[in-house]
Amino acid sequence: MISQQDIEANFFDIETITSDILKSQDIVPAFKFLYYFMPDPLSQRDLLLVTDGYHNDQFAQSLLLAVEQLDGGQSVLSKHQIDIPNEYNFTHLLLVPPDFHSYFKGRLDEERKELYLVLPIHNCEYSGSELKELFVEMRHHTNPALDWRRVITPKALLRFENPRTQGGAGSSSGVPVSFTMIDQEIRNLNGVESGFMEVFGFRDDYVEIQSPNQDVYTLRSQYDEEARTMSQKEVIIAVWEFLVQE
Repeated sequence: MISQQDIEANFFDIETITSDILKSQDIVPAFKFLYYFMPDPLSQRDLLLVTDGYHNDQFAQSLLLAVEQLDGGQSVLSKHQIDIPNEYNFTHLLLVPPDFHSYFKGRLDEERKELYLVLPIHNCEYSGSELKELFVEMRHHTNPALDWRRVITPKALLRFENPRTQGGAGSSSGVPVSFTMIDQEIRNLNGVESGFMEVFGFRDDYVEIQSPNQDVYTLRSQYDEEARTMSQKEVIIAVWEFLVQE
């Protein structure tokens, strides 16, 4: 595990939030990280909260103390509901094992073997079942998880083909994209009879979108026997609701 002496030897401007929680930061031209670090001796793991420089000591303390009550370390992601009033409307957290993140690498390589990252999230942002490669890709490209004041950025995996634009993406399970890209591809699909889109959400289900005629769309979930006919605007709204609904 990581000791207080390890933190003091590798970081600057260290502040003690409680007897167990240390706050420190990294500032370089390209980025700023604020760290809340707490050892959890009972489960023999270290807990780390990271923000993009934003401070909220009270929320950080509440979140880390809540994690102490959760099951011990695992080698995969685990998602947990939290009952902590907060201004960000976070309802869940992800407990991220050391192999899924790179914090403290190059400084405390041996000591970080039980360093679990704690990410406060909105329920729709992650399934909690993502494998390492998908989790890393989502964090880097679609979900600004270190920004606690972010707007909701639902998990969205896209698989599509559009012969008109010659665009296409995704294996059978899709690739992570922003909702802005989904909106754009719905518009690009307008009237492309042989094109299609499949959008997968955080519950690991999907909707399929087609546009057999100009300004006419159909949407079908995996649970529907028949597709529903919609306008472009209605499809965009329906896909957003599919991605964020509980």
